[in-house]
Amino acid sequence: MTSGLFQMPPTKGDQAFMGRFLLLEDDATIRERLRARLEVHRPVDLADSISAARVLLAEERPFVGYAFDIHLADGSGLRLLDQLRAAGASAPAVVMTGLPLTRDLVLEVGPLGRLLPKPTTPGAVEGFDQGIEAFVRDALLFERRSLGLKATLFDLSDGSLTPTMMEVALLGIRGWSREEIAKHLGVSVTTVRNHISDVLDRCGLKGQSLRALRRRVEDLDAGRAERE
Repeated sequence: MTSGLFQMPPTKGDQAFMGRFLLLEDDATIRERLRARLEVHRPVDLADSISAARVLLAEERPFVGYAFDIHLADGSGLRLLDQLRAAGASAPAVVMTGLPLTRDLVLEVGPLGRLLPKPTTPGAVEGFDQGIEAFVRDALLFERRSLGLKATLFDLSDGSLTPTMMEVALLGIRGWSREEIAKHLGVSVTTVRNHISDVLDRCGLKGQSLRALRRRVEDLDAGRAERE
């Protein structure tokens, strides 16, 4: 039985806090099945190789979950995840394989993420979907716990951001492009660009970028955590 987790898209208010999923899979059928399930909840960035995934990771997008195939033509998704963990990335992950599960593989994956067999037979589909459902639940919980952005932006701007400015700022910090924000809000890209300029000005970052705003927010959050 499929949970309602895959049936109800996020509300517009929820979307203002969105992170993204990174889906690394070279099997087109599996990739599309996963993409359809994940994008109900958050935007999905697709990669079919280690090199393509590294390009996306280099853009410093705010990923709240990683779904990686282990065996790819140009490397191992498990090795990439291990490197992300070593660099401090703590978002939940699911690691997928089409090969039989062995004790050594289970031990190797260990605390890096969930190990999930790919659905190579019709009877395995339900178990696969349940595993992805649990992964999504973990990712959304991780996102909720890590979000202090709205309060921080309020403090940084001395409460001067309008609700629309706040939403644009949150979406931008979470990695949305100007085009994605414009489509989501039903406005032009020019309007979004103007809102971003106003946000940066009111946050004391006139003439800078959303990346600079994100760094400032992260610094303030880190300082708050130290005080607590």
